[in-house]
Amino acid sequence: MSEIDGIEKFGDTKRGVRTMVVEADDGESKKYRIPYGKHVIVHKHDRILAGTQLCEGSTSPMDILKILGLEKRANIW
Repeated sequence: MSEIDGIEKFGDTKRGVRTMVVEADDGESKKYRIPYGKHVIVHKHDRILAGTQLCEGSTSPMDILKILGLEKRANIW
């Protein structure tokens, strides 16, 4: 799950772990490591919002709370 708004870019793949980078308009970037075998659901150069799921799988309620806040978490359930 992305912590920032920005543009998706793919990094290197090392030892079965794919690196994805989200670059914000203000120059901030955040790296995410995706294990080999996980289906990535975003594409290169996609504009994504904070809270966007990057790959298939379950999302931790604590991550949703941390990124989106209490009000958004309450709306999901």
